[in-house]
Formats: sequence, C-alpha cells, structure tokens
Amino acid sequence: MAKENAAEKRQKQQLVVVKDAIDTAQAKVEKIRGHIQSLMPKGANVTVDQLKIQIGLMMRNAPKLAQCSTVSVIGGIIMGAKLGLKFDVRGQAFLIPRNSRKTGGLEACFQLGYQGALALARRSGQVTRIEARIVYEGDDFGYRFGTSPGISHKPCKPESRGGLRAAYACGWLARSQQPSFEVLEAEDIARIKASAQGTDKADSPWKLWPDRMWKKSALIQLCKYLPSSEDLAEAIAIDEQGAIGNDQDLNRYLPPPAADEEDTEGLQGGDDVSADDLTGGPDEDPGEGEE
Repeated sequence: MAKENAAEKRQKQQLVVVKDAIDTAQAKVEKIRGHIQSLMPKGANVTVDQLKIQIGLMMRNAPKLAQCSTVSVIGGIIMGAKLGLKFDVRGQAFLIPRNSRKTGGLEACFQLGYQGALALARRSGQVTRIEARIVYEGDDFGYRFGTSPGISHKPCKPESRGGLRAAYACGWLARSQQPSFEVLEAEDIARIKASAQGTDKADSPWKLWPDRMWKKSALIQLCKYLPSSEDLAEAIAIDEQGAIGNDQDLNRYLPPPAADEEDTEGLQGGDDVSADDLTGGPDEDPGEGEE
C-alpha cells in the first residue's frame, strides 16, 4: 500500500509539474508571438497557435522535457518556426531532452526529422526531386560509382522481407537527367548511430522509427553535396551538434533584450524544473519507499 501511495504521489507530482511547464512555455511563446512570426518563412505551413499546442503534446509524451530549461524549449520551438517545420507525428522535427555539458542540467535539443529534411531540400528550388529508401535483406540491390554511376534496387515481396540492410538517397537537380545519390551500408549507419547521444533510450527516434533514421542519415549525407538553402544547411549543422552532445545554443533565436527586455529576461532565467519533482527524490516521505 505504501508503495502504491508513493507511486500515485509521484504520478500526481509529475502531472502537476508537466502542466506547469506547459503553461509556462506556452505563455512565453505567446509573449514573443510577433518575434516568432517575423522569423517564419513565407507560406509556412505552421502557426504560433499550432506550436503552442505541439509544446503541450511533446511534454505530455516526453515528461522529461518539463525538466529542461525554458530557454532551450523556446529556442527549439523558434528554430522549428524559423524553418517552417512542425513538431508532430509526421516527424518534421523533434525536441529531445539531453544533458547539457555546459550547464549540467537538462536542455531541449532540436532534432531534424526525416520529413523535415525532405521538406527543406525540396524548398531550395534547385532540387526538382529527392527521395530516400530502405534496402531490406532479401532485396535485389546493387550500385556502382565511376563514369557511369547508378543504383539498381528491386524490392522483395513483403512476406520475404528481412532486416534493414542499407539506405540510400537520390536527388535530381534542375536540368539534370541523372540523379546524385548516396548509399549508406549498415556499417555506415552503425557509426552514425554510435556517434549520437541517447540512441538506446526508449523515446529515442532511433528506437521508435529506425527506418526513418536510416533514411534521414542517407538524406543528410546527400544534402551535404547538393546545392541547398541556408535553412537546410543551418538545420543540418544544428542537428549534428545536438546529435554528438554539443550545446546547440538555441537561445540565439530569442528576441534581443532591447526588443522585449522584460520577456527575454524571463526566458533567460530558465524556469527550470527539479528532477526530484518528477522522480520522487529527496522530498519524498521517508517511510513510503520506492516503487
């Protein structure tokens, strides 16, 4: 009974902390609505109101985001808005809680999704078509380089499909009949995954959507060689910094103090949440024990 009461208490504490973090983040976003709108690309398929809703959904699905500093959460949201990307189930972009080497606390890390990378590549205006595909064990697959480069891929029937074997991405430039392509074998993907942080966690995109991460990895490598927009280049750079555990310094996207001194100071203050509030730490009643 004591253990059940302790578990119920922690669950209720978590719900309260998450709700408070959502309310705080959404209020901060509302205060700098004009700044966020000014950064959005023309014709962006996302609104400030949608971003506020997405904050709530992300924090409820990943309560550790409520432990992240508000400045990193808002910075990540602004980064997505600047790129015109949504934080939704389509996987255009994510906010992932990570331990900061600079502060020692949890920070929200912006992560570019496969669908987001596709959208940004297509938006450059110089790429007429771009796609990424998975190669499964059992597929008839081959590729060649040299003076006549190309890929041959004949998928096997779904019932004969084995595990993930490779991923590749192809991009067609305007006035070019032959696509550029990048192939990543399983060993290449393994090295990319090994260099990233948190890939073994249950809420990691590598755990939830491994096929998307394989395709994204091939797509990112291809985009490094294709003509791209500033947005795509910036998104890739920010994504890679976060993947290897470096601080992304997302506070650079906040409005300057002179523009909204009071609100920016509130953001920079952090409104951080203690890990004890979510995990039932030192403040737990001594006699209740652990679950």
